[in-house]
Amino acid sequence: MLGAVAPDFDLLYFYLVDQRQTHHHQYFSHWPLCWIALTLIAAAALRWSRHALPLLAFDLGGLLHMALDTLVGDIWWFAPLLDRPFALFSVPALYQPWWLNFILHWSFAVELAICAWAWWVYHARSRPTP
Repeated sequence: MLGAVAPDFDLLYFYLVDQRQTHHHQYFSHWPLCWIALTLIAAAALRWSRHALPLLAFDLGGLLHMALDTLVGDIWWFAPLLDRPFALFSVPALYQPWWLNFILHWSFAVELAICAWAWWVYHARSRPTP
């Protein structure tokens, strides 16, 4: 779970230091090539130690974050090599405040479904077997 939210830790820098001047998806913490490199390093480390498994899970969470952000958010998939964002769909600005546009968009149902599935898996595995 921590890896899946880690890319958004850059929001602290976005609001407190950068003063919202640069889209936070342009920071290196949102570069998929960075997460791919970290995942490959963790996968290689598994050859020497099984203790690298949590690191691999963390990195895969970051990659999942990139994939889900690509659904409706601009992600610079080839940064720093190419300065071009990619998104599969766009969220039209129909409502005020701005965040209602995301909550009322169909893509939010995808995120809720993922959370519901995770909750179900967690509770299904935590039940004692008879």
